[in-house]
Amino acid sequence: MGLQGGLQAMVNMSGAISETGGGGSEVEYTAVVQSGTKIGILTIDDVNYNIFTPQAGDSVEFTAIQESGTKIGTITINDTPYDIYAPTGGGGGGSEVSFTQVLGSGTKIGTITIDDTPTDIYAPTPPDVVSYTEVQQSGTKIGTITIGSTSTDIYAPTPVTTLRGLSDVELNPYITTGNVLMFNGSKWGDSVLPIRTFPIGSLTDVDITSVSNGQILKYNSTSEKWENANESGGGGGGIDYSTTEQDTGLDWIDGRSIYQKTYSLTNVGQGVVLLDSSFTTSLYDIVWHESISWNYSGNIDLGNHGGTGGPIYLECITTGLYAVNSSGVDISNLYFTIRYTKTADLTP
Repeated sequence: MGLQGGLQAMVNMSGAISETGGGGSEVEYTAVVQSGTKIGILTIDDVNYNIFTPQAGDSVEFTAIQESGTKIGTITINDTPYDIYAPTGGGGGGSEVSFTQVLGSGTKIGTITIDDTPTDIYAPTPPDVVSYTEVQQSGTKIGTITIGSTSTDIYAPTPVTTLRGLSDVELNPYITTGNVLMFNGSKWGDSVLPIRTFPIGSLTDVDITSVSNGQILKYNSTSEKWENANESGGGGGGIDYSTTEQDTGLDWIDGRSIYQKTYSLTNVGQGVVLLDSSFTTSLYDIVWHESISWNYSGNIDLGNHGGTGGPIYLECITTGLYAVNSSGVDISNLYFTIRYTKTADLTP
């Protein structure tokens, strides 16, 4: 049947139309069609798309195109609602829309590959702390710190490659070969390695007694110590006629050292003359002449010194060392060189 102006019409389930009293009302109706039935055509950019009623269980997705700046919804975060508007385009081409996707803790959100090694990235699980390190080139400005009203730029540090670059090292600009690094209580500084010295006589295996110029250290197997002695040169060749005691470098038949000393007398009269009161038989037990010489106006032999008397000889007794002149004449500038051993060197 036909509809008359001013009447309302409703279509029932059987397709019948009923009229009601009118008055310029709009006509609204709902058509019930079978699932999968084509219900129209949608044309986008001159391309036609058929529209069908959804099948049971189908999900319907659509994009609503809204004019720029139109309110399209509200989002609530922590009980605070925020209105959402369609973005406003600029320069004839639509604004960028950015969003943050909220993922459940522990959800894989991506993979990062470093040096060909892939590593999965997951959304953190509370109370995890997410931290990262940004690698900057040495000397690059990475920020500014302001204290009070003073701002100071911060730069990525430059790697230290020498000792001079360390904050606790202070080097002299003129370093020489052999210098060492020594701590001075607050910093490390260059220094010459100190040499500690000790008196040689302080060593336990050294025995120094009345040392004199030119002497050497000679090992004494009896005392098992190094002792100062005159240089012998081997076989007595290095021994001179010094009035100072010298170690000849020779040993007596019992292993003791043999010493040598020369006595000088300006004038030796006839009789007995004391040479050395400290040279006694209690200290020196084996004594003999090594040589004798003198000044005399004539031919004098060791025996009788001119043939008028007896010989000239030495005598060592408990009271000292004596020269005996039985030649019958006075002798000037007489020299005796003797060799001897010491009773102190005897093995106990």
